[in-house]
Amino acid sequence: MERPDTGITYVPPELLYAWIATPEEWVNRKIFLCEFRPLRKILSTEERPLEEEGKYVSVNDLLNWKLYYEQQQYEIWSVDFQNRIQKIMTAGQERTLLPTKSVTP
Repeated sequence: MERPDTGITYVPPELLYAWIATPEEWVNRKIFLCEFRPLRKILSTEERPLEEEGKYVSVNDLLNWKLYYEQQQYEIWSVDFQNRIQKIMTAGQERTLLPTKSVTP
């Protein structure tokens, strides 16, 4: 992850430490690379718009961090994005629920 204002690159252990040590400082920092315009359109909502041609997003741009911090419940701002994630998560489960052919001798 690169910090856009300084160009400093953080490795996962550093980010994990930062989240543990000072989470309130990192919630609004735009450090997650998100340049793909179609994805930015999906993530953007009326209440929390994203610039179409931006480069980075923050945790608070993606989900309601305050709700998660207080109640340990995820709420992704974009309903469209949340539905897409749900479909991905259940896709593997649907395959395992399909009837299998039984082999008879």
